[in-house]
Amino acid sequence: MSGLESRLAVAAGLACVALSFGAFAQDGPVFEQIPIDDSSEPRLQHGAGMEIVDVDGDGDLDVVMAASLTDGVALYTNGGGGRAWTRSWIAEPGSLVATDVAVADLDGDGDLDIAAVGLFDRAAEFASPGRVAWFENRAGSWIRHEVTEPSFWGAYQIAAADLTGDGRPDLVIGATEIPDESGTPRGNGLWWIRNVSNGASWGAPIAIDPDLARVVSIDVGEANGSGPFVVAAGNASGEVVRYSSSVSNGAVAFQRQLLVRVESPLACEIVGNRVAVAHNTPDGGRVLALVPGSPAMVVADGFGGGSMARLASADFDGDGVLDLAACARDAGDVRIYLSPSAARTVYEPVLVASGYQGPNSMAAGDLDGDGRFDIVTATYNNMDGSIDRVDLWRTPAVVAGAGAPPAEETPPAEETPPAEETPPAEETPPAEETPPAEETPPAEETPPAEETPP
Repeated sequence: MSGLESRLAVAAGLACVALSFGAFAQDGPVFEQIPIDDSSEPRLQHGAGMEIVDVDGDGDLDVVMAASLTDGVALYTNGGGGRAWTRSWIAEPGSLVATDVAVADLDGDGDLDIAAVGLFDRAAEFASPGRVAWFENRAGSWIRHEVTEPSFWGAYQIAAADLTGDGRPDLVIGATEIPDESGTPRGNGLWWIRNVSNGASWGAPIAIDPDLARVVSIDVGEANGSGPFVVAAGNASGEVVRYSSSVSNGAVAFQRQLLVRVESPLACEIVGNRVAVAHNTPDGGRVLALVPGSPAMVVADGFGGGSMARLASADFDGDGVLDLAACARDAGDVRIYLSPSAARTVYEPVLVASGYQGPNSMAAGDLDGDGRFDIVTATYNNMDGSIDRVDLWRTPAVVAGAGAPPAEETPPAEETPPAEETPPAEETPPAEETPPAEETPPAEETPPAEETPP
C-alpha cells in the first residue's frame, strides 16, 4: 500500500543479521487448493481483512472476511473437512466499504460477534469519512449497530482486545489518510474505543498515537500476563511501533516503543516473542523478524513489497515453534517461512502457490481438522475486472524441505531505544492530522475508476 517514491533509510541503531535462505525446490511439498468462493453472484470483489474462527460453534473453523468493493462482510461456514463451504452475509453487499474485521464476544452473551471498519461512504465517493460498526450474533442472524457515526476518517484496520481489564473487548482502530472534498488530508493515527456496556454503548475514540500516519496494519497480543499490547505499522513514516497498555484508576495508558523504521511497511504480525514486518525495498520487498533489543533477522529478501503484502503465523511444521506465512499481491506468490528451530538455523522458505493472481489477505488455521495449520487467502484484482476468489491451501503432512545454508555472522546491533511513556488519553474524537505535503496517499487507497459502482 505504499505508493511512496521516497526511500526511507533504516533507522540508526538497527542492524540486520543477513541470513541466507534456501531456494524453493521445484519438487517441494504440494498444497492442495480448495476453492471457498469463486462465485459470480453476487460478485466477490476485493477480498480484504479476514479472521478464521468457529463462528457457529460446531467445532470446525469458519472464515469471516471483508470485501471492500462488494461493500460487505462475508461469512464462509465450513461444512466439515474444509471441502464444503456456504457463503452468507454479515453485512449485506452495498452496505459497508469494509476493509477489515475483528471477531469477539462484544455483548457478553457467550457467542461471537463481528466488528468491522468502513473506509468511506460509497454514496459520497472517496472523499468522505468512514465508520465503525459491530454486528450482533442472534442465533445466526446479524443485527448491525453503529460504534461511531459516519465521521471516522480513514478507518482502515480493526482489532479487539480488553484494554481496560473489565472483561469486555474494546476496539483498536488504525486509520489511514483520506482527503476531504477540498483535498485536505484527514484521518491517520492509532485509536481505541471503550466498550462501555457490552456493546450497548461505546466511548468516543481515544488516541493511542494520533501522529502515526497511514496505518496499514495492526495486531494485538498479550504480554505474559502484564496486559495487552498493540503493534502497528505506519506506511508514511516507515515506523513499526509497539504500544504496551496499563490501567491505573480506570484510565488506560500506553507506552510507545519504536521497533524499526523501514521503507513503507505494509504488514506487521506478532509471532510469539517476535514481530514480523513486510516492507518495500528497491529490490521488491523484504520480510523481517524483530525481537526488541536484538538484531533483526531477514526472513525473506526480494519478496514482500509492492502494493500490498500480508502475514500470518502458525506452527506449520508441527515442531512447536511458530512459523510465518506471507503473500504479496503484485508477486502473485503465497509462501511459508519455517522458523529457526532444532531442525534448522535459519528461516526456510516453502512455496505454497505461485502465479496466483492478486493475493491480498491471508489467515491460518486448521480448517480441515487434520491437526495441521492450513492457509486461507483472498484476492484483490483491480485492472482486469475479474472475479476475486477465496481459497483454502491444505498443508501436507511434510512441509520442510532440504533446509538452507548457515547464516552469515554480523556484528551485534545496538539495542532498541527505551520506550516512551504516554499519559492516559482524554476521550475526544479523532483529531485531524496533516502529514508532510510531499507524501502521497497509498496507491490502493484511491480507488480506480472501476471502484465506483454503476
